[in-house]
Amino acid sequence: MLPFVASGDLVITFRGAVRPGDVVVMGLPGYGRVVKRARQITEHTLSLASDNRETFSACCGVPQSKKNLIGKVLCKINFKRQSRFLTMTE
Repeated sequence: MLPFVASGDLVITFRGAVRPGDVVVMGLPGYGRVVKRARQITEHTLSLASDNRETFSACCGVPQSKKNLIGKVLCKINFKRQSRFLTMTE
């Protein structure tokens, strides 16, 4: 999901209405937890897309059940950068 979320980032989610363009976390069978952007939304499904055009994910572009939705991303924290900052100021 680069450039929005990088490995090691902490994301905080909440359960709320999802709109196209929102970043979501889903627990998908065969994939585990994934962070993707919601594209098309129906009553029971979400189609996902990645921000990183250089990689391919088979879970994108395929309707996924809303039952697998963990939450909509409220914010993200670059945990690695924050950890280094906290270590330097102690």
